[in-house]
Amino acid sequence: ETVVFEAIRDLALELQIIFNKGAVMVLPSSINKAVGLQAALDKLGISSHNAVGIGDAENDQAFLQLCGVSAAVNNALDSVKDLVDWVVTGDRGAGVAQIIEQLLETDLIQFHDRTDRGALLGHDLENQEIRIPLRDTRVLVTGDPATGKSRFALSVLEQLMAEGYQTCIIDPEGDYQELKSAIVLGTREQTPMVEEVIEVLSKPKESCVVSLFGTKADQQPEYFNQLLRALLEFRRKTGRPHWILVDEAHYPLPTSWHHGDDINIDRLGGVMFITAFLDRLHPDILQSANIFLALSENPSQLIHSYCDLIDAPHCELAPPPDGQQHQAAIWWREKGTPCWLQRITPKGEHLRHQQSYLDGEMDADMCFYFRGPRNQLNLAAQNLRMFMQIGAGVDDETWLYHLKQGDYANWFRKIILDEELAGLASRLQRTAELSAQQGQKQLAEFITEKYEAQP
Repeated sequence: ETVVFEAIRDLALELQIIFNKGAVMVLPSSINKAVGLQAALDKLGISSHNAVGIGDAENDQAFLQLCGVSAAVNNALDSVKDLVDWVVTGDRGAGVAQIIEQLLETDLIQFHDRTDRGALLGHDLENQEIRIPLRDTRVLVTGDPATGKSRFALSVLEQLMAEGYQTCIIDPEGDYQELKSAIVLGTREQTPMVEEVIEVLSKPKESCVVSLFGTKADQQPEYFNQLLRALLEFRRKTGRPHWILVDEAHYPLPTSWHHGDDINIDRLGGVMFITAFLDRLHPDILQSANIFLALSENPSQLIHSYCDLIDAPHCELAPPPDGQQHQAAIWWREKGTPCWLQRITPKGEHLRHQQSYLDGEMDADMCFYFRGPRNQLNLAAQNLRMFMQIGAGVDDETWLYHLKQGDYANWFRKIILDEELAGLASRLQRTAELSAQQGQKQLAEFITEKYEAQP
């Protein structure tokens, strides 16, 4: 490799060296097996999330990281075994055959419920991530008017699309017309043809919004049946779309909805239903949901209402341990009791409403709370301006306590969605001998310069 490196240097070639067990490989810059695999998948119309990769050496690592499931044969290098999801017992070709046999027999069902690859819904009150798997998951989201149901859905959609998961959004009221990361079909005057939807989804990297704004309410259930059958057949062949979201689900799926025996709701996965009117949603949808999310000033009441509708015993939501008011709770029915949820904020929402972060009023579960080292305070900052005002008024010990704990950086990163501001807070956190006044001044100057300048 030394001789090759010197030759590349002397000849000023734009080449790279890659090792493969005992061999040295020379490749053009930025070219590896992942690039080749992606080119093949694009030509075949397959998403990398639906690909299984098998390898044994260093030069396999790039493409293994691209695949939905990665595996190593038993004679693989330890560095490769440490990287993959699965190490089989067979060596070389026998190990490959073992993987193919399980793929054909079980569709690798053991990897269907991995929450590490799932959609991030938010954090619990201990700041632990709450993720859900994409397969075999039926999420029902409900809440009072203006509690952020569509905003929550947007936060999930953004991360799924950013990670290359294909989504199809059924949009009865035209709320997603401006979604830039998806192709919008349908207008106020015309319902999109089902064939148009499938044509868009035939490209693995394209997501689709199916707007039903121009479709009469009484015609939406039958259209949805046609579309769902086409989506399920397409998914059977391709594994896509990975996620189907039905907003205002009580329109296409009312209590009077009729579906044939060929549509088994209990076997439907990777789907989210959103509605403010649980009692207007078809009982099969209510009963089939395995994750229930309530957005309300009183989530417990919504959970009880849902239990009544599905004829289940009331499932109690324990009081929040921090004693604060929270406006979101999630109940994973198969896993026991509900828990409180701190929602993530959509990035698109942040870009559109940056001014509201400066002067707007956030939900209680998104505010910053100055509590101090002994938890004696409870001062809520509902926006950045209030954060600066309260921060300037609290004692130095309280201000520095939250800084050193990383609380400011976490709030800026997860709620305000400002990596630059979070990075500044993290740098101040690591600065020795920093006074509270110095830190407050630097943060205030940054916030004022960046947010006051917005129109």
